[in-house]
Amino acid sequence: MARGAWLALVVGFLSQNLAIGLTFGSIGLLVDILGREFGANRATVSFGIALVTLMMGFASPLVGRLLDRWSIKWVMVIGSVFGAVGFWTAARAASIDMFLVAFGVLGGAAAACAGTLAVTKLASNWFEKAPGRAIAVVNMPVVLAAGPPIFAAVIAEEGWRALMSSFAVAFVLLIPLLLLLRDGPEGQRQVAHEGVAAGGQSIAKERWADSLADRRLWLIVLIGGGLLSSGVVLVTHIIAYAVDHEIPLASASLLVSVEGTAAVAGAMAYGWLSDTLTPRVAVAINALCQIILWPVLLLQHEFAGMVVVVALLATCTGGAFPALSALLASIFGARRVGTVVGQFLLLVVPFNFGAAPLAGFFYDEAGSYTPAFLLQAALCLVALSLIALMRRRWATSPGAGSR
Repeated sequence: MARGAWLALVVGFLSQNLAIGLTFGSIGLLVDILGREFGANRATVSFGIALVTLMMGFASPLVGRLLDRWSIKWVMVIGSVFGAVGFWTAARAASIDMFLVAFGVLGGAAAACAGTLAVTKLASNWFEKAPGRAIAVVNMPVVLAAGPPIFAAVIAEEGWRALMSSFAVAFVLLIPLLLLLRDGPEGQRQVAHEGVAAGGQSIAKERWADSLADRRLWLIVLIGGGLLSSGVVLVTHIIAYAVDHEIPLASASLLVSVEGTAAVAGAMAYGWLSDTLTPRVAVAINALCQIILWPVLLLQHEFAGMVVVVALLATCTGGAFPALSALLASIFGARRVGTVVGQFLLLVVPFNFGAAPLAGFFYDEAGSYTPAFLLQAALCLVALSLIALMRRRWATSPGAGSR
């Protein structure tokens, strides 16, 4: 493997883990602490992570276009600057509003520019022939899995402001590594950054307008919305589900660590499946497993059984995005993957943003998580049905059958 390819994997992995892991891995620890310090309720403090999600979704189309037309490296550098400034400001917040802007808006901008979308584009450029495993490597959520206990220890010893400051320093240290990156092999990079396609058609126009008018993208949005929303529901509600079954809170909290660890394995497993079989088959396997596992989770009333099922489910939720990204790359090509994945991430915002509140609403109405978990299984069943409807050439021949 070329030195540039190794560097892309390592730096992409680090960038994604800082951009995504530091926000999503720390917010749960801050809810009570910030609520007490600023006199805010939990809903207000939790809005910080909602802002991160919204920023990632709404900024993704613009970021994707920049990744395709300009420079992956410099977009990621800008994201790191956002992260450094955001967390440094959050550490010095004098009010909850100031914290939310710093953590949610600037942290969300960092996640959009230096997180999943950018590193997926980077991996697709360097590993165009078999991108699945490379996409999985750079998207492994190691910090999300291993970070919370470390973050908790820092908070206990030094306070939450010291934790935010350390996050800012981490982003500053990332910038010199990002400057070593190349966007891809020289020949591939030249094609990717050309301003005009064959026949004189604008590449930017082709990428932006044609992919939105392409029914394949909308089909994958419906498929991906169901699969990705499962991860949001699982991480948000699994502790409450366990406590409802008289599992002690300390033990129930361990399920989040189990989930994060299994998600890392899932990213690698489904990346391998995407390359070994096809991305379409990998996505189908993911949907089928979730259809089975959500009802099985409802049958678990003991901690040991929950650990096993949560681990299996998290393997699916962690592997969903790498498999879906590989599917998009196989259909639209590595040259357009930044724009298309950016559009995809925007279009699935309603699924990701609404999944947890909807599950909570069903729980409030029914007094149990049965309707919410069965709804996730039903969404995955719809996803599997839509995958079956996809014509095989849609998932194997980039550019074929666009309309």
